[in-house]
Amino acid sequence: MQKKRIKIGESRLNLLVAKTFTEKQAGVSVLSKLEIGEGMIFQFKIPMRYGFWMRGVRFPIDIIWIRSKKVVGINHGVPAGRGISLLSLQAYYPPVMVDCVIEVAGGEAERLGINVGDDLT
Repeated sequence: MQKKRIKIGESRLNLLVAKTFTEKQAGVSVLSKLEIGEGMIFQFKIPMRYGFWMRGVRFPIDIIWIRSKKVVGINHGVPAGRGISLLSLQAYYPPVMVDCVIEVAGGEAERLGINVGDDLT
């Protein structure tokens, strides 16, 4: 996977880029953990209310929803999904249509001071 360095508000993140359908479907479930300042970015050509679930994810995450390079929502502390049956998994959706999603370790968005309204550069 490619890596990308971005800035949200005043915080910098090193992100893995999920480009292919398979990479987007697997997401952070392929990782054993995320370090401080690391995450994964999912970019979409068409803005939609994309649903994310935690199938196979080993650790809690924060989901940062982005539209037109602006944070439009954050789900804090989304619980790990490893070992949970498919029928029991919850899907998480943005508050509005988005064209980008960033996943970081649980609590990282708050630690970095990332808020709704922050710009992505």
